[in-house]
Amino acid sequence: MADGGFRFALDEGEAAKLLSRSKKRLRELVEAGRLDGETYHPPRDGEPDVPVIVLPAGMTRAALKARLDGKEDRDD
Repeated sequence: MADGGFRFALDEGEAAKLLSRSKKRLRELVEAGRLDGETYHPPRDGEPDVPVIVLPAGMTRAALKARLDGKEDRDD
């Protein structure tokens, strides 16, 4: 939750498919501050932590891909 509202998060595998980027590239974008990456800690003991990509509040998955595609066209 952020600012009193829910934000969507995608695990790295799902985000890689949706955003048409490798997991390595997603991590690079997180390090560069262009994506918000977090770690989901499952509530049950023994379950592994899951790296996720968190969508900006109010943004759809399609809008994030379009925004990222546009920025990468200009930046790379």
